[in-house]
Amino acid sequence: ASSTSWQVSKAIHSNTQVVTPYGKLVQSMHLPGFGRWSFVHPLALLYHLSTLSLSFYEAMKACIQPGVPLKIILYIDEVCPGNPLRTEKSRTLQSIYWAFVEWPQWLLQRTGAWFIFGTLRSSFVGNFPGEVAYLMSRVLDVFFPDMGCSFHRGLSLTHNGDTTYMTATFHGFLADEKALNQIGD
Repeated sequence: ASSTSWQVSKAIHSNTQVVTPYGKLVQSMHLPGFGRWSFVHPLALLYHLSTLSLSFYEAMKACIQPGVPLKIILYIDEVCPGNPLRTEKSRTLQSIYWAFVEWPQWLLQRTGAWFIFGTLRSSFVGNFPGEVAYLMSRVLDVFFPDMGCSFHRGLSLTHNGDTTYMTATFHGFLADEKALNQIGD
């Protein structure tokens, strides 16, 4: 068991150190009253996955039409690990995922296929000015910053010397009613 946990720890560490043309795979941002929050950078993730997997590269390439941006959807869900009947919810988390609308239905319907952006305790989110709405605005700033690399300006995906270029726009949020109301506040 210790050998397995060492291998997992080593794999996690090596992947967090991956550097792409879009920066490190795992980056961080400052959040008020919290400090540094680590998240998986979406452009770096797409680039990295395209270099690792021909299947992923081809699946993405099949969704891309020249001159037509893909549509990004963001999903936020509050989850409570452990016993769901427990009244004390201090371990409740906000989990943020994302995907492309253009993915085939069989892929969109698999929650394990959606990319994770990051997870943060709900108690911290509740202390932000604007709470969930503030957090999601900061997440959108990573996808579409005013300066630097952005889905609006485009990115390249590459596998074994073959390269394709893509852009994307924000298409909307997917969440339960409570989260959608919080985002809209």
